[in-house]
Amino acid sequence: MRDRTLHDLAQTAFLFTWVAVFATTARAEGSWNQGTAMPTARSEIAVAQFDGRIYVAGGIGRLGTTNAFEVYNPATNSWTRLAPLPLAAHHLAMAATGDRIYVSGGYANLLFRPYRKSAWVYDPMADKWQGIADMPEPRAAHKLVALGGKLYVVGGVGPKSTTLWVYDPTSGRWDTPRAPLPTPREHLAAVAARGKLYVIAGRWKGRGNLTVVEAYDPATDRWSRMADLPAPRGGAHSSAPEGPHSCHRGGRLGNWRHLR
Repeated sequence: MRDRTLHDLAQTAFLFTWVAVFATTARAEGSWNQGTAMPTARSEIAVAQFDGRIYVAGGIGRLGTTNAFEVYNPATNSWTRLAPLPLAAHHLAMAATGDRIYVSGGYANLLFRPYRKSAWVYDPMADKWQGIADMPEPRAAHKLVALGGKLYVVGGVGPKSTTLWVYDPTSGRWDTPRAPLPTPREHLAAVAARGKLYVIAGRWKGRGNLTVVEAYDPATDRWSRMADLPAPRGGAHSSAPEGPHSCHRGGRLGNWRHLR
Protein backbone atom coordinates (compact mmCIF):
# COMPACT_ATOMS: atom_id res chain seq x y z
CA MET A 1 0.00 0.00 0.00
CA ARG A 2 2.91 2.37 0.74
CA ASP A 3 4.49 1.75 -2.67
CA ARG A 4 1.22 2.49 -4.36
CA THR A 5 0.80 5.64 -2.29
CA LEU A 6 4.24 6.96 -3.26
CA HIS A 7 3.49 6.27 -6.89
CA ASP A 8 0.28 8.29 -6.63
CA LEU A 9 2.05 11.38 -5.30
CA ALA A 10 2.84 12.57 -8.83
CA GLN A 11 -0.83 12.81 -9.65
CA THR A 12 -2.64 16.15 -9.36
CA ALA A 13 -6.11 15.08 -10.41
CA PHE A 14 -8.50 12.23 -9.86
CA LEU A 15 -8.36 9.20 -12.15
CA PHE A 16 -11.36 6.93 -12.18
CA THR A 17 -10.60 3.76 -14.15
CA TRP A 18 -13.84 2.04 -13.26
CA VAL A 19 -17.26 3.53 -12.72
CA ALA A 20 -20.05 1.19 -11.68
CA VAL A 21 -23.57 2.52 -12.21
CA PHE A 22 -27.09 1.19 -12.39
CA ALA A 23 -28.07 0.55 -16.01
CA THR A 24 -30.77 3.10 -16.74
CA THR A 25 -29.88 3.76 -20.35
CA ALA A 26 -28.71 1.62 -23.24
CA ARG A 27 -25.23 3.14 -23.41
CA ALA A 28 -22.98 5.66 -21.70
CA GLU A 29 -23.04 9.22 -22.94
CA GLY A 30 -20.95 12.33 -22.43
CA SER A 31 -17.25 13.05 -22.47
CA TRP A 32 -14.31 13.88 -20.18
CA ASN A 33 -12.65 17.29 -19.99
CA GLN A 34 -9.54 18.28 -18.06
CA GLY A 35 -10.25 20.77 -15.30
CA THR A 36 -7.97 22.98 -13.25
CA ALA A 37 -5.56 20.91 -11.16
CA MET A 38 -5.82 20.89 -7.37
CA PRO A 39 -3.60 23.52 -5.72
CA THR A 40 -2.12 20.85 -3.44
CA ALA A 41 -0.95 17.64 -5.15
CA ARG A 42 -1.85 14.70 -2.89
CA SER A 43 -3.27 11.21 -2.68
CA GLU A 44 -5.31 9.17 -0.13
CA ILE A 45 -7.72 12.09 0.29
CA ALA A 46 -11.32 12.45 1.45
CA VAL A 47 -13.91 13.95 -0.91
CA ALA A 48 -17.44 15.28 -0.40
CA GLN A 49 -19.95 17.20 -2.46
CA PHE A 50 -21.81 20.13 -0.92
CA ASP A 51 -23.87 22.92 -2.46
CA GLY A 52 -22.71 22.12 -5.98
CA ARG A 53 -19.01 22.16 -5.05
CA ILE A 54 -16.42 19.43 -4.43
CA TYR A 55 -14.45 19.54 -1.18
CA VAL A 56 -11.10 17.74 -0.80
CA ALA A 57 -9.51 17.12 2.61
CA GLY A 58 -6.16 15.86 3.87
CA GLY A 59 -4.04 13.22 2.16
CA ILE A 60 -0.37 12.52 1.48
CA GLY A 61 1.46 15.32 -0.29
CA ARG A 62 5.04 15.81 -1.44
CA LEU A 63 6.13 16.71 2.09
CA GLY A 64 4.12 14.04 3.89
CA THR A 65 0.74 14.06 5.59
CA THR A 66 -1.18 17.29 4.93
CA ASN A 67 -4.05 19.19 6.53
CA ALA A 68 -4.92 20.96 3.26
CA PHE A 69 -8.61 21.62 2.67
CA GLU A 70 -9.71 22.95 -0.72
CA VAL A 71 -12.92 23.30 -2.71
CA TYR A 72 -13.57 23.06 -6.45
CA ASN A 73 -16.33 25.06 -8.14
CA PRO A 74 -17.39 23.34 -11.40
CA ALA A 75 -19.21 26.49 -12.54
CA THR A 76 -15.97 28.51 -12.63
CA ASN A 77 -13.49 25.62 -13.00
CA SER A 78 -11.55 27.05 -10.06
CA TRP A 79 -10.18 25.95 -6.70
CA THR A 80 -10.20 27.85 -3.38
CA ARG A 81 -8.02 27.13 -0.36
CA LEU A 82 -10.06 26.96 2.84
CA ALA A 83 -9.31 26.78 6.55
CA PRO A 84 -7.03 23.74 6.97
CA LEU A 85 -8.03 20.63 8.86
CA PRO A 86 -7.35 20.88 12.60
CA LEU A 87 -5.08 17.82 12.30
CA ALA A 88 -3.16 16.49 9.32
CA ALA A 89 -4.46 13.08 8.23
CA HIS A 90 -4.63 10.70 5.29
CA HIS A 91 -7.04 7.83 4.60
CA LEU A 92 -9.69 9.89 6.42
CA ALA A 93 -13.39 10.07 5.51
CA MET A 94 -15.72 12.99 4.81
CA ALA A 95 -19.44 13.56 4.17
CA ALA A 96 -21.93 16.43 4.17
CA THR A 97 -25.35 16.57 5.77
CA GLY A 98 -27.57 19.55 6.52
CA ASP A 99 -25.45 22.68 6.15
CA ARG A 100 -22.23 21.17 7.52
CA ILE A 101 -19.34 18.96 6.37
CA TYR A 102 -17.90 16.27 8.62
CA VAL A 103 -14.58 14.39 8.66
CA SER A 104 -13.51 11.39 10.72
CA GLY A 105 -10.50 9.22 11.47
CA GLY A 106 -7.53 8.58 9.22
CA TYR A 107 -3.81 7.96 9.76
CA ALA A 108 -1.63 10.55 11.47
CA ASN A 109 1.64 9.97 9.59
CA LEU A 110 3.46 7.99 6.91
CA LEU A 111 4.09 5.13 9.33
CA PHE A 112 0.34 4.48 9.10
CA ARG A 113 0.12 4.78 12.86
CA PRO A 114 -1.76 5.69 14.83
CA TYR A 115 -5.33 5.48 13.60
CA ARG A 116 -7.32 8.52 14.60
CA LYS A 117 -10.73 8.47 16.28
CA SER A 118 -11.17 12.24 16.22
CA ALA A 119 -14.02 13.81 14.25
CA TRP A 120 -14.65 17.38 13.16
CA VAL A 121 -17.37 19.52 11.64
CA TYR A 122 -16.84 22.35 9.12
CA ASP A 123 -19.08 25.38 8.67
CA PRO A 124 -18.84 26.51 5.00
CA MET A 125 -20.34 29.92 5.76
CA ALA A 126 -17.84 30.73 8.50
CA ASP A 127 -14.92 28.74 7.00
CA LYS A 128 -14.31 27.28 10.44
CA TRP A 129 -13.68 23.83 11.95
CA GLN A 130 -14.95 22.63 15.31
CA GLY A 131 -14.33 19.36 17.13
CA ILE A 132 -17.20 16.96 17.79
CA ALA A 133 -17.35 13.82 19.92
CA ASP A 134 -14.66 11.30 19.01
CA MET A 135 -15.66 8.09 17.31
CA PRO A 136 -16.01 5.25 19.84
CA GLU A 137 -12.94 3.62 18.25
CA PRO A 138 -10.26 4.69 15.77
CA ARG A 139 -10.78 4.03 12.08
CA ALA A 140 -8.88 4.66 8.84
CA ALA A 141 -9.41 3.81 5.15
CA HIS A 142 -13.14 3.81 5.91
CA LYS A 143 -16.14 5.69 4.55
CA LEU A 144 -18.40 8.29 6.16
CA VAL A 145 -21.87 8.34 4.59
CA ALA A 146 -24.79 10.70 5.24
CA LEU A 147 -28.16 8.96 5.39
CA GLY A 148 -31.40 10.24 6.89
CA GLY A 149 -29.70 13.16 8.62
CA LYS A 150 -27.17 10.92 10.34
CA LEU A 151 -23.60 9.90 9.55
CA TYR A 152 -22.53 6.27 9.19
CA VAL A 153 -18.95 5.10 9.65
CA VAL A 154 -18.53 1.88 7.67
CA GLY A 155 -15.58 -0.40 6.93
CA GLY A 156 -11.93 0.52 7.18
CA VAL A 157 -9.01 -0.46 9.39
CA GLY A 158 -9.28 -0.42 13.18
CA PRO A 159 -9.73 -2.56 16.28
CA LYS A 160 -13.30 -3.54 15.34
CA SER A 161 -13.51 -2.55 11.71
CA THR A 162 -16.83 -4.27 10.94
CA THR A 163 -18.68 -2.27 13.62
CA LEU A 164 -21.15 0.19 12.09
CA TRP A 165 -21.14 3.44 14.06
CA VAL A 166 -23.76 6.17 13.65
CA TYR A 167 -23.38 9.85 14.58
CA ASP A 168 -26.40 12.06 15.22
CA PRO A 169 -25.56 15.75 14.55
CA THR A 170 -28.66 16.82 16.48
CA SER A 171 -27.64 15.18 19.75
CA GLY A 172 -23.91 15.34 19.11
CA ARG A 173 -23.54 11.69 20.11
CA TRP A 174 -22.48 8.42 18.59
CA ASP A 175 -25.27 5.82 18.63
CA THR A 176 -24.98 2.29 19.95
CA PRO A 177 -23.41 0.07 17.27
CA ARG A 178 -25.70 -1.36 14.61
CA ALA A 179 -25.58 -4.73 12.87
CA PRO A 180 -21.94 -5.25 11.82
CA LEU A 181 -20.76 -5.16 8.23
CA PRO A 182 -20.92 -8.82 7.05
CA THR A 183 -17.77 -8.65 4.89
CA PRO A 184 -14.79 -6.83 6.43
CA ARG A 185 -13.07 -4.45 4.03
CA GLU A 186 -11.10 -1.21 3.72
CA HIS A 187 -10.47 1.15 0.79
CA LEU A 188 -14.13 0.55 -0.05
CA ALA A 189 -16.81 2.54 -1.83
CA ALA A 190 -20.04 3.39 0.00
CA VAL A 191 -23.11 5.40 -0.95
CA ALA A 192 -26.61 6.16 0.34
CA ALA A 193 -29.52 5.62 -2.06
CA ARG A 194 -33.27 5.33 -1.47
CA GLY A 195 -32.97 5.03 2.27
CA LYS A 196 -30.23 2.38 2.33
CA LEU A 197 -26.47 2.27 2.70
CA TYR A 198 -24.63 0.41 -0.07
CA VAL A 199 -21.09 -0.86 0.49
CA ILE A 200 -19.22 -1.69 -2.72
CA ALA A 201 -16.03 -3.73 -3.19
CA GLY A 202 -12.85 -2.66 -1.35
CA ARG A 203 -9.96 -4.85 -0.23
CA TRP A 204 -9.06 -6.99 2.78
CA LYS A 205 -6.08 -8.77 4.29
CA GLY A 206 -5.16 -11.90 2.40
CA ARG A 207 -8.07 -11.54 -0.01
CA GLY A 208 -6.94 -8.64 -2.14
CA ASN A 209 -9.59 -6.58 -3.95
CA LEU A 210 -13.21 -7.67 -3.53
CA THR A 211 -16.36 -7.85 -5.66
CA VAL A 212 -18.80 -8.08 -2.72
CA VAL A 213 -21.69 -5.58 -2.57
CA GLU A 214 -23.88 -5.37 0.53
CA ALA A 215 -26.75 -3.09 1.56
CA TYR A 216 -27.79 -1.91 5.02
CA ASP A 217 -31.37 -0.94 5.89
CA PRO A 218 -31.51 1.39 8.93
CA ALA A 219 -35.23 0.67 9.37
CA THR A 220 -34.60 -3.02 10.09
CA ASP A 221 -30.94 -2.91 11.17
CA ARG A 222 -30.19 -5.67 8.67
CA TRP A 223 -27.69 -6.28 5.87
CA SER A 224 -28.42 -8.02 2.57
CA ARG A 225 -26.14 -9.34 -0.17
CA MET A 226 -26.52 -7.69 -3.57
CA ALA A 227 -25.20 -8.43 -7.06
CA ASP A 228 -21.42 -8.66 -7.07
CA LEU A 229 -19.28 -6.16 -8.94
CA PRO A 230 -18.17 -7.65 -12.31
CA ALA A 231 -14.47 -7.40 -11.32
CA PRO A 232 -12.59 -6.90 -8.04
CA ARG A 233 -11.84 -3.29 -7.13
CA GLY A 234 -10.18 -1.54 -4.20
CA GLY A 235 -9.45 2.12 -3.48
CA ALA A 236 -12.80 2.89 -5.07
CA HIS A 237 -15.23 5.78 -4.77
CA SER A 238 -18.95 6.03 -5.48
CA SER A 239 -21.73 8.59 -5.77
CA ALA A 240 -25.50 8.37 -6.16
CA PRO A 241 -27.27 10.73 -8.57
CA GLU A 242 -30.16 12.85 -7.39
CA GLY A 243 -33.60 11.92 -8.63
CA PRO A 244 -35.33 8.59 -9.31
CA HIS A 245 -32.31 6.74 -10.75
CA SER A 246 -29.92 5.19 -8.27
CA CYS A 247 -28.01 2.01 -7.60
CA HIS A 248 -31.04 0.52 -5.87
CA ARG A 249 -34.52 -0.24 -7.12
CA GLY A 250 -37.24 -2.66 -6.11
CA GLY A 251 -35.23 -4.13 -3.25
CA ARG A 252 -32.42 -5.48 -5.45
CA LEU A 253 -29.29 -4.05 -6.93
CA GLY A 254 -29.51 -3.88 -10.72
CA ASN A 255 -26.96 -4.53 -13.43
CA TRP A 256 -23.45 -3.08 -13.38
CA ARG A 257 -21.95 -1.38 -16.38
CA HIS A 258 -18.29 -0.79 -17.18
CA LEU A 259 -17.68 2.71 -18.54
CA ARG A 260 -14.62 2.74 -20.79
